[in-house]
Amino acid sequence: MTAGIAAPVEAYRNGWAHREAGIETIGDMAYAFFSFHLEGETAVAPESFVVAGRNTLIARRSGDEWKGIHYHESLRGPCAEHS
Repeated sequence: MTAGIAAPVEAYRNGWAHREAGIETIGDMAYAFFSFHLEGETAVAPESFVVAGRNTLIARRSGDEWKGIHYHESLRGPCAEHS
């Protein structure tokens, strides 16, 4: 697994809530999306946080495989104001 994918996958396994998920295909192109909500505490200070947002992945079929060609993440709420 690549470094760019490993962290989100591990976070998902540790309790991300997701909803509004879907995949649509149009010929050899596809897009996948989901909304997420994550609550936790920072490691350096006992401060809680809430992160909510939406992820979108655009993919293209190449032979028998689908390859991601674009990834986008949008944050909502207080974390979005500080990024």
